[in-house]
Formats: sequence, structure tokens, C-alpha cells
Amino acid sequence: MDAGKIGLTGFGPLMPDPFAPKTAKQESAPVINDVFSPGTTQTAGSVNLREAAASLLAKEANAEYRIFTPFVSEVGTPPPIAAPGGKLICPGTDGTISALDCKTGRMLWEHKVTNQPWVFFAEKATVSPDGTKLYAPHSMGETKILNLEDGSEAGKKSNNPPNGMSTPVFSPDGKTVYHGQFNRGFYADKTDLHFYNWQEPGIDLKEKTAPAVSNDGKMVFLTSSGDTLTAMDSSNGRIKWLSDVSKFIIRSSPAALKDGSVAAVDEKGTIVCFNGETGKKKWSLKVPIGDQPVKLAEMAVDDKNNNIIAVMKQENDYKKAGAQVIRSKIASVDASSGKLNWKMETEGFVGTPCLSEDGKTLYLGFADGRLAAFDSSTGNPVWSIDKPGTKYYTPGLSEDGNTLYCGLSTQDPLRGKISELAAFDAHTGQRIDSFKTQGNLKPVNNYEGAVTYKASDFSLPVQDGGNAAPDKISEEKKSIVKKQGSIVIGGVALPVREQ
Repeated sequence: MDAGKIGLTGFGPLMPDPFAPKTAKQESAPVINDVFSPGTTQTAGSVNLREAAASLLAKEANAEYRIFTPFVSEVGTPPPIAAPGGKLICPGTDGTISALDCKTGRMLWEHKVTNQPWVFFAEKATVSPDGTKLYAPHSMGETKILNLEDGSEAGKKSNNPPNGMSTPVFSPDGKTVYHGQFNRGFYADKTDLHFYNWQEPGIDLKEKTAPAVSNDGKMVFLTSSGDTLTAMDSSNGRIKWLSDVSKFIIRSSPAALKDGSVAAVDEKGTIVCFNGETGKKKWSLKVPIGDQPVKLAEMAVDDKNNNIIAVMKQENDYKKAGAQVIRSKIASVDASSGKLNWKMETEGFVGTPCLSEDGKTLYLGFADGRLAAFDSSTGNPVWSIDKPGTKYYTPGLSEDGNTLYCGLSTQDPLRGKISELAAFDAHTGQRIDSFKTQGNLKPVNNYEGAVTYKASDFSLPVQDGGNAAPDKISEEKKSIVKKQGSIVIGGVALPVREQ
């Protein structure tokens, strides 16, 4: 899907950052998958470990690892992004962005911005047209350029004050990057981000939106903080036209259509299409959710079948059983005529729409426990996973379109929110068990505050069920571990649960 045609942004929980940067020695340390089993009981007296963990402790007593957790948030989770070389790009909860092996979930590299816990990659990153670089915006007003091969930094654009940066979008020739700082400035930069073609500091990009570029590259479209759709000449940044805010209060990123038009969604649930050159309205279709205004809308464009998929979200529309409820509506519209193809409505958060390469299948994640594929022409379900108590977020497809990746979370009464990234067969919905991130460990320098033991502190028999039973923990250390909620054995950081 063209990054210029869909905007994805959002903010998630801020997590503490107990991990220092990796050392050169740890860069070469092995990564062991599936070291602990989610849902099993882990205590200071009996830590459930798989055979792989026992082997790790025996061979790598001085190595240190930690659990990788993907970034998931109901305010718009960036989708996992398939990248060349079998990589899957995924932001973490602690100011990191990582490349995982798309087949196994094993971590290949990680890039960390800073040790400050409030810095996070909440916007969709973009792979460069030549497939060698990753342009990753983060919440401290920077867009980082990372080498896809190893995650090393190749450049960056920093702004002050440090407002968040939008998803970057490339010109058709791949020579220009268009991106903005939320509520402060819009830029057309050279691909190294050190030099710009033009900049408009007076143009404020609306939060949670991303720019779009016309197919011929002549126009750039964005949603301003004043809730207007703004069209600019891509060569010099001059404003060509603005939408009338008295008629349409825009609540989505613009979607560039193949005929040069541009579409957006307003707060009344109206999908409106403008002539890209003149700004004259071509058509509009009102698909209201209820009496309350739309807070956020996201779109996907199906150029092959000439359709627009819009997901509209409305917070606190009404109360049910004393609780405030989010209401969402999904609609498919013919991009030429504005005729409604189909629509559906649901309670709860719905992720950003994801379309297959041929445009025939629509994938959506629902906070009510569903991950589903729909026939994009009719809205009829192709397959659906129903798992109450699980929240599914924004999905993304593999390069070949055969695998669907989606962040999900569950609530554990003792451990709280547990997040992971899972893989599914895109055609059947069957979960792919060989892909794992829950329990995917990566090297770290120091687990600050954790109680650390060496492998020599324990006997490591692999018992029935794959349990390794430590037998030399003093009562004093047990008390500390119980209070801490974590234990490090042989450098392996594991969460601790009370039986």
C-alpha cells in the first residue's frame, strides 16, 4: 500500500526504560526464542524455563537478555512493515524500533533513540524506494534515517521544539521526502534530510495525520491543524487551495486518488472528494456514525478496483452499562462516483484498514477480540478470529501477501497488559506458531534494579514440562525477587509471578 495514501499515527503508554545501550560484546550474543511460556507460573522458587533456556544458561552464563514487547495502542498503532531481506519493522514500547525475522520473529537489530522513556516511534515508518533505508519519525521531533541492513543511523532531521513528526512520504521519483512536525511546520527535504527543497514553518500539520502526494508528483496534500485540507505545489510549497472549514471540518489524512483527485473525511462522517488541481468538490457522501462528531478517520485506497475504504472512530458516543463506549464505522465508496458500496458499524476501536496487493481483501483488527478478513467489494467476511479478552490492533502484510502480522494484547490479573506481535496465514486466518515475539529475548547491558544470579548459582535439571528448578536462592533474595517482580538468571531477565 502506498504510504502517501494512508496516514497512521498514534500514541501509546509510556514505559519505564530500565535498559542501557548494548555493548559491542553483546551485539554478537545469540537470541533465543520462546524462553518462557506466557501464562505459566514463575516464582523465585520455581522458574518455568524451556529446554532452550537451560541450554542458554549453560553455554552463555554471562550473556544478558530481555523480553521484546511491541508497541500497541488504541489511539493508532503503527502497523508492522515488511521490508526487503525478510525483515519486519516493528516499534517497541521503550523508545526503540526493531527489525525482526519475518519467519520466526527473532530480533535482527534494534535502534534506540535515547534512554528517556517518553520517546517512542508512534508514527508509521517508511522504507525508501531503493529498499536500503528506513525513515522513522519519533515523538521528540526527529525523523531518523536507518540503514535497513543493520539499523545503524545514516542521517536525521531534528526540529525544535520537539513536537512529533509525521509519517514521511516520498515523491514518485524518490528524490524528495515530504513530512511535517505536528502543529509546527511542513518540509520538502532531500532524501538525506540535510537539505530541503522548501519549507513552510507556518503550515501546521494536524496531529495523527500524514501527507499524501499525487500520482504525477505535482501536488502535495495535507490536513492542517485548522482542520482544513491544504493543497500545495510540490515544486515550491505554494498553497494552491484550501478546503472550506465552514463546510468540512477534516478529521483524516488526505487520500490521493489515481485520477489526481484527493479525498478526506470530515467530523460529520462525510467522505468528500476534491479536484486535486482546483479544489472544487467532485462528490460527497455522508456516512454518519451517530449524533456525535467523528474524532479520527483513516483511509486505504484500492486503486485497482477504484474504491476507498474509510474507518471512522467516534469516542464517548453513548453509555452502555455505565461505561463510555467507542463507536466505529467502516465504509467502502466508489472513488469515481462517491456511491456507497457497503458499510458496517461496530462498538469499540478498529485499527487502520489494511488492503491486499490486489485490493480484493480488507484486513481489520478490532478491540472487541476480532481479527478479520473481508471481501473488499462486498464487505462479507472471508475469515474471522474471535477471541474475547484479546485486543487486536493494526495489521500489516508480508511482501508476498501470504502472511498477516498484527499486534495484540491481553490482560493478565497479575502481570497486567501482555503485548505480542503474532503472524497469521493471510488466506485462512490460521495462526503461524513458528513466529514468536512473546518471549523473544534480546541483548541488554543492564537490567537496573533487578536481582542478578549466575548460572553457577543453580542446578539446571530440565524436569517434566521443561522446568528448571533453582535450588540455592536464600530466603532474603526470595523476598527481594518477590517484591521486585523480576528475576535475572544467568543474565536472562524473566518476569516473576506469585503462585
